[in-house]
Amino acid sequence: MAVIEREAEIVKTSPAPGSWVGFASVGVSSRTSVSSLFDAEAADGAWTVRDVATGIFGVGATMDEAYHDCLVAQREHLDVLERQPALSKDLAEQLEYLRRLLG
Repeated sequence: MAVIEREAEIVKTSPAPGSWVGFASVGVSSRTSVSSLFDAEAADGAWTVRDVATGIFGVGATMDEAYHDCLVAQREHLDVLERQPALSKDLAEQLEYLRRLLG
């Protein structure tokens, strides 16, 4: 899998259908900087983008749409985790990761 660094925009690429492409996303807030690894697959006319660390994914007609759908899913998951009275160690780590990533 090729790894592509992403800062402001997703790198446009056209892998063969059914193959995966990876890219890193760097999120910067006023407090911290965090990078995350995503992978993307084009299959059957749709893209799937997945955050490798959490398994959270999004789908769309383009890689950009799938990435943005993934961000929405990450925000929704963050909201759910923040409302829990107690979390396992793994979910507490996910919560901190998502807070740093989404700032």
